Amino acid sequence: MKAETVGLRSQADELNSCANELHLRQFSSSDSAFYREFYAKARQAYLDAEMTLRSVADQIEESES
Repeated sequence: MKAETVGLRSQADELNSCANELHLRQFSSSDSAFYREFYAKARQAYLDAEMTLRSVADQIEESES
């Protein structure tokens, strides 16, 4: 299961990187409220998915202990 948790954490790191990508962050400074809201929701979705993967990895590790 170690490889599985390493894979989950790696995917979580990728999602965190996506949440902080420059092309996504550019929407945050847009004059358009629509694009600012898009940025906020997209970034939060990436971060929520990241936390879910990390939580699953933690649960797997705890169950192996």
